[in-house]
Amino acid sequence: MAEDFLARAYQFFLSRGYPPHAAAALAANAIAESGGNTRAEHDKSTGVGIYGFRDLTPGTGRKTALFNFAKERGLDPYAESTQLEFAARELETSEKKAGDALKASKDYREATNATVGYLRPQGYTADNPAGAHNYAGRWNTGAALAGVAPVLGPTIAAAGSADTPVTLPAGLLASSTPAPASPIDGAKVDKEKEEAAEYAALTKGGLAAMAAEEAPAAPPVQPARAGGLLQASAPVPLPDFTKPPPSLPDFLEMLSQQRLTRRA
Repeated sequence: MAEDFLARAYQFFLSRGYPPHAAAALAANAIAESGGNTRAEHDKSTGVGIYGFRDLTPGTGRKTALFNFAKERGLDPYAESTQLEFAARELETSEKKAGDALKASKDYREATNATVGYLRPQGYTADNPAGAHNYAGRWNTGAALAGVAPVLGPTIAAAGSADTPVTLPAGLLASSTPAPASPIDGAKVDKEKEEAAEYAALTKGGLAAMAAEEAPAAPPVQPARAGGLLQASAPVPLPDFTKPPPSLPDFLEMLSQQRLTRRA
């Protein structure tokens, strides 16, 4: 990730004796040139790597010098460490003027101007370093590392003005102080609470509907059936066999009495 590269490059240049604002400018400009991609190609493949090491003439220039540097030391020319080491060497030899300006820089602005002087991107002139291609983007990429404010557009304040210190966001520098929290928007909070309540009600209703659909149906009521061997109705009570059945004479007597009653 570009942010990881930014942190590594920053630490590398700190280890080489550059002040923090200068290390930040060098790391930020590598991101602006290549995104930290050591295999990035520049200017129709005449340049390569994190700083766009370029041969103005085929076989002669910074690109060829990078590959010779790596070959002499048995290093991979596309390794991040190799290209950082080569850049540090350039700033001590062929680009010593830029290297001295970086180490002598008093603030992030001077360091950024010295770095674009080292890389000389399109639009750069010694009289107007801020005219370099994507100067604002180069500035903003390293602003948090340097502890200064980013610019809010394509222009930059006049050279020589004081940098504005800001509170750094936590992450890139472990010792940095987190930025203060933004003021709480009461209306926004109330709206979020209302939306959360509506969502909870909808969720509760949906779960209840799902439970109702999944509940087992009540068993159907069986209609009463006529008597038979198999039925759900109550059983017919059995006769009481403990009582003696009526005798035949009694029956005949009852019948004769009914006849006498009808004749009367």
